[in-house]
Amino acid sequence: MYQTNSIFYTDQLGRPLMAGTAIEDPTSLVRHQGLIAYDELGQQVVLENSFRFGGAVLIQPVMFNGGKQVKIVRAPRNLYESQAIIQRAWNDVVKEVKWTPFYNCQDFISNAYTGKVGSKSRDGIVLGGLAAAVFLAIAG
Repeated sequence: MYQTNSIFYTDQLGRPLMAGTAIEDPTSLVRHQGLIAYDELGQQVVLENSFRFGGAVLIQPVMFNGGKQVKIVRAPRNLYESQAIIQRAWNDVVKEVKWTPFYNCQDFISNAYTGKVGSKSRDGIVLGGLAAAVFLAIAG
């Protein structure tokens, strides 16, 4: 778990997180995720695809989860990967990509890292629904 002060998210040693680090709010029901980035003045910001804001946006860190602790779910291996991750995420922000159940915050992170969408929360719901349907079909 990592703490935030009123200015930026840091690692356990107090160092700012690398651009492209994927963070998650462990207190949210759906494990909301965002990406650490830095603006042209070097201020930390978060890129996210948010239901609350209706799409891909750039926000201040405190707006991500009210300044609570976050969990690091992925981190770039090097500066090159960091830049590629941020570029893919920034493209969604610039294009004003809308939040949908089929392109949510976890899809946003997956796309930024791999160029492909993927959401553990949605996949779990879909798998649960399919299992229930199969069970009802067999039992009924």
